Amino acid sequence: MIHVSLPDGSKREVASGTSILKVAEAIGPRLFKDAVCAFVDGRLRDLRETLTTDCTLTLVATGAPQALEVLRHTTTHIMAQAVKRLFPEVKLGIGPAIKDGFYYDFELSRRSAPKTSPASSQRCGRSSQKTSKSSGWRFLRETHGRFSSAAVRT
Repeated sequence: MIHVSLPDGSKREVASGTSILKVAEAIGPRLFKDAVCAFVDGRLRDLRETLTTDCTLTLVATGAPQALEVLRHTTTHIMAQAVKRLFPEVKLGIGPAIKDGFYYDFELSRRSAPKTSPASSQRCGRSSQKTSKSSGWRFLRETHGRFSSAAVRT
């Protein structure tokens, strides 16, 4: 068993290997529903990551500034995936979250007509919905050196 210290000074005892999301669920259904990410010993972590040693845990819920930044970051990946499906030849540039939203740089060898924008929006919507087991898509955070986050088909 490991000890998880929470911001209110309380501690939870959980089995080593328990996911951060399971800890949120044990604290309460509202936090479980609203949690977006967490800080474990001050480092930003995905909710699916597991806890293996004693730590300090701060869950970040919808509405917090850090939650918005994480959601914007994830949205850039969803948008890039949707554009890549519409235009397989597109070269992806950078797509950071910024103060008032996010952007993504794309390089396309042909000019994209404005009428393709609604198609991209619809594709983004479908991409974000394809996170259920029945569709075979889910979004996972993976770290590869300086680069992180990926959508994978399972």
